[in-house]
Amino acid sequence: MLISLNTMKVVLPFLFGAVATSAFVPAKFGHNNRASALGATSTIAELQQIVKKATVAQKYANNASARLQRAKFSQERVENDFNIANERADHDFELAKQRVEHEYKIVKERVENDYGIQKARVESELQEASAEEAEAKAFLEEVANEPVTIGASEAPAVADETASKEAPSTEKSFHLVQEAFPGALTNAELLDMINSSIEDAGYDKSKTLVATSLCCDEVNRPLETDLSANFDTNFQMGGLAGFPFGGATSFGAMAAHIPDGGSCVVVYGPHVGVDSTGAVGTVERRGRANGGSCCGSAVAASGYVGSVLAGEKEADHPEDALDAQQFYVGSMLMPFAEQLEKADDKMVELPKALYEAQTSLMTCIIKQSAGGVGDGKIAVLGGIQINTPPGFTDYFLPNSFDLYDNEGEKVEELW
Repeated sequence: MLISLNTMKVVLPFLFGAVATSAFVPAKFGHNNRASALGATSTIAELQQIVKKATVAQKYANNASARLQRAKFSQERVENDFNIANERADHDFELAKQRVEHEYKIVKERVENDYGIQKARVESELQEASAEEAEAKAFLEEVANEPVTIGASEAPAVADETASKEAPSTEKSFHLVQEAFPGALTNAELLDMINSSIEDAGYDKSKTLVATSLCCDEVNRPLETDLSANFDTNFQMGGLAGFPFGGATSFGAMAAHIPDGGSCVVVYGPHVGVDSTGAVGTVERRGRANGGSCCGSAVAASGYVGSVLAGEKEADHPEDALDAQQFYVGSMLMPFAEQLEKADDKMVELPKALYEAQTSLMTCIIKQSAGGVGDGKIAVLGGIQINTPPGFTDYFLPNSFDLYDNEGEKVEELW
């Protein structure tokens, strides 16, 4: 018969008491009663052994239960660590995958861009070589068919040939410009538009002075050259990114140089490059294997205002004139920081934002300094100058062409 440990703990004290009592049973109660007491004593001793064994077994059971709980806890911890490690491995793998894909994309774009540039350069060199070959053949045929004479009569021909080689070859169109800036005019088309517009406004071209506010980047000189040829000369007001940093003082000086009884034309605006692959914000440059940012000042200012907007840096406050123009380019672009960050193509949006900033400044200059033109007029053409690879014409996207009087009031839209 099985007796629980708790039952034994209750019964044993009672039995111990009974045994103790039986030891003093008088003899008159008989031998049988003493024998019974001795048997009970033996039974209690056995029960005590059973209790001891049960107590040991209970201790082992408790220890086993504790070990089981620890084992379960260890198992749960191992499973949790495994899940965390597995999730971390998946996360690290995804990051590595994204990084590899991003680096692959960058390398691919660079290779495609370099290929496009090299292809365009080779095609341009082939065209130039073919043209030179044709000229050489024509020259050889001419030499073979006509006697060579050396004298004073040959000098003008040499001079004409030299002049034609020095003249900029800006007639070849570049169709990729229209994809990014629809409505842009070639330099030649721009000059035709300017001439017809000011003629309708009563200008005398021989008494007209043109003032330009274009970026000091050398890629912008072809337009200034064309304007100078059209108006005999030009007055420069511009600095970095095309801002009229000459300000009211330069406008006043320009106005004082207008021929008697004449008027002026002001052409201003930022510039942006479109390379041979159609990428905006960069352009191939003469003598360089790789292109570069265009406009570099504008791109730097865009990065600056983006960093300030994101809280990555504080707005600069220059203490000297070492880089004053670039500081003001960034400062005047700051109101457009959020607009640039939200743009689908920042490099297309950037010159548009710069145009707005420059228009505000140019309007203030004219309002303050218009009286310097005397009885003359002020025709102000604003837009975006677009630079193209060597061998192609540059473009200009006109955004406004307005006529102002000598009080700085707009009196007519010319285009």
